[in-house]
Amino acid sequence: MENETDPPAVLENETDPPAPLEKQTDPLAQFGLDAIDLRWTLKDIAAERSLVNKQHLPQLLELGLVEMREDVPHLTIAGQNATWKD
Repeated sequence: MENETDPPAVLENETDPPAPLEKQTDPLAQFGLDAIDLRWTLKDIAAERSLVNKQHLPQLLELGLVEMREDVPHLTIAGQNATWKD
């Protein structure tokens, strides 16, 4: 049993930053600040807005976040998850 005056045990590597889990699970994390624009494009697609940034479509298609149906972009399940990620 620890003495009440002893400081609490410190875990090893507690001062190390946490592993970048978000970068592993968020497909847009690799784009840095551009991820904000890409996420807004995903939201535009989700809302079925007619004005969608066409320059972002190749990246979103390559990432598997968007698919084209009858020349209209639609979110995939991964795209839906990435759109609303905090």
